[in-house]
Amino acid sequence: MMYPRKLRHTILPLLLSTTALLLQTKAASATGSDIKILFAGDSDIEYWDSTPDPRNTSTSKFPNSVNKGVAGHSCEQVFKKINKHLNQYNPEWVVLVCGENDLAYGTSPSDTFEHFMTVVNAIVATGARVVYLGTKPEPDTKQRLRSKYRKYDQKIRDKATEMAAAASSQQGPPPLVMIDVYPVFQTIEDNGPDTLYDDDDLHLSKVGYNYWNTWATTALADDIGSCVRWKENVCDEESPNTAPTPAAPSPSVGLPSVIVGEPGVNVCSSGYQKIQSEQACEAAMDVVGKTEFNGDETTDDWPSNCYFCDDVDGCTNGVWFNKNKVGSAVSGARPICALPGWEEDNVCLNDIDWRFKGRNCNWVGKNRRNIKCRKVGDDDRVASEACRSSCLGHGSSCYPGCVDDVEWSFITSKNQKKTCSWVDKRPKKRCKKRGEDDSLASDACALSCMGNGSECSE
Repeated sequence: MMYPRKLRHTILPLLLSTTALLLQTKAASATGSDIKILFAGDSDIEYWDSTPDPRNTSTSKFPNSVNKGVAGHSCEQVFKKINKHLNQYNPEWVVLVCGENDLAYGTSPSDTFEHFMTVVNAIVATGARVVYLGTKPEPDTKQRLRSKYRKYDQKIRDKATEMAAAASSQQGPPPLVMIDVYPVFQTIEDNGPDTLYDDDDLHLSKVGYNYWNTWATTALADDIGSCVRWKENVCDEESPNTAPTPAAPSPSVGLPSVIVGEPGVNVCSSGYQKIQSEQACEAAMDVVGKTEFNGDETTDDWPSNCYFCDDVDGCTNGVWFNKNKVGSAVSGARPICALPGWEEDNVCLNDIDWRFKGRNCNWVGKNRRNIKCRKVGDDDRVASEACRSSCLGHGSSCYPGCVDDVEWSFITSKNQKKTCSWVDKRPKKRCKKRGEDDSLASDACALSCMGNGSECSE
């Protein structure tokens, strides 16, 4: 007898799952009238601690949910049970994970996809929507099987797009939403192995499930159906629905501008994003009341960008900024995240992508006696515009657009060519001068003429 691939490493999960099933039965009501989310699928679902503890339901990441995952189940086996669960609980959402076992048994990606769609169609027929979490690059999985995973996921991506387009013609939300797991987990594994999986190198660890908790929470909160596919907690494919509610308030209304995220993850909560600069990290820690900025680092052993430690093994208490673009989730370490646009609006930043012959904004302001703020970058933007922090007081400010035009000049009676820096020395008189191009200094030298005819204001 051949055991399902996700059972052959240990029998312990079966014993644990029996206990979990008893708890789930107690947690769910007899009629299922309070259930909003049904978790269905294989062992990745069964071992997911998603169902409320009946002794303390407030602790669940997914209140009003029930978990009906069964270790070793294929999509065909999920289909045999799904109608019973749908009739009992009548959920609004079904979180579905299946297909890896089918592929491991030798079923082709095409046939596995057909089995998957029988489950999806049964769910959608009841009016519920599906959130599918994609396959994973498990360390114990051989490359040949991983290739099948990717082909299978691609079919689901394409189908989700197709179904969203059909639903949008009826002004409905996408019935099938995908959380693209494989590419994100592959990057995390490449940079921080032995993080996402248990000792069997097949099932998710607590850290792996922390990612799923965050990503699923984001997808399930999208009631209006704005997204078809999520990737690393960001919408990677928007819904084609052209009839959103115009008067709907922004999701960020009433939310704090900066938050300290969940412990043990390397992603931000729904609606927030990673802080991109060390300057913004220092500014953000003040907003959330954190002290002790420990500086920057470049390591794949800790969360990327801005994060906070408090009594975490191996980490000095305080705030760190990690320049590693990927980083790793570490138990206890918490990302500091901001609403989109907060960093641009509140922090005097250098554009990290600006370059002049391979040199960046740090080079521009490195020598304070010879600041190179008049250099025109590879993208035709002058340094004073792109390197706002490095060029403070040298043609730029922390106000977007409030910069001096480095090309503006004025010719004196002695035929001497003067620039905005000359205007800045006596702004009350010189901001009224007209340059060679007939433009007023107060317009061209916006920063130097702040308070003297310029539209810039403190």
